[in-house]
Amino acid sequence: MLDVSNLPLPSWIEKGFVEQWDQLRSYFVGVAHHASTSSEEFSGVLAALERFVLDRLKPRTYSEHATLDALIKEAEGRG
Repeated sequence: MLDVSNLPLPSWIEKGFVEQWDQLRSYFVGVAHHASTSSEEFSGVLAALERFVLDRLKPRTYSEHATLDALIKEAEGRG
């Protein structure tokens, strides 16, 4: 399941995610086996992979970090 709602995705959306993953995987397998690529292309595909993975992290906790930091500072008397 690739959705944070824990509900099944429509098959056409899931298929799109699988195809995107397959394309990313194929690119990196090719590069690992000495396929030719430019640093610009590699950086772009790496950024796409990062977005793909980060969009699927559950739960998305980074937005709470600022709140947690503020609470810790307040509890420690630094806020």
